[in-house]
Amino acid sequence: MKKILILLALTFFSCAEKKNNLTSTVTVNDEKSQQEILTEQTRETVLKAFNAQENNLLETKIVKQWMDYSKAFEYKDYNRIANHFTYPAVFNLATPIVVNDKKMMVDIYKSARENTQKGYRYSLLEKWVFLNISEDLIILDASYSRFNAKYESIHTGRGLYTYKNIKGDWLMTEVTTLK
Repeated sequence: MKKILILLALTFFSCAEKKNNLTSTVTVNDEKSQQEILTEQTRETVLKAFNAQENNLLETKIVKQWMDYSKAFEYKDYNRIANHFTYPAVFNLATPIVVNDKKMMVDIYKSARENTQKGYRYSLLEKWVFLNISEDLIILDASYSRFNAKYESIHTGRGLYTYKNIKGDWLMTEVTTLK
């Protein structure tokens, strides 16, 4: 009987020691998994932050370009306006217009500027939505107001301005006016 009790006690202690080794192995493996998970989460967080920052820089660049385009309209600088586009470009008005070259673009903007609201002095970008469609395509949904010399609003408008990345330069390819 003593032999059986000793044998049972040895088996019990032996199993308990193996369980402790298993627990420490599981804990170590769990710590490694947790570390790997934390490393992956950190990497994803950094990439998201980098992409968000890169997107913010691109948004700032596109908005500044749109504001320069608007300022060129205000100053009747038609060549500067034309330099904001790649050709052919499209104007989606009541009837779409395909603009094949800079000369045609200059002519269109001269006509548009001459027929702008009476008393027009300048425009201000009121709000925008930046849509990063792909690595090479951006849409700026811009709402703007036009003012006279007395700082009175004489017109509000909205347009979708499509930009395409051409060899590192973001140029407009399409303008769609919205009501």
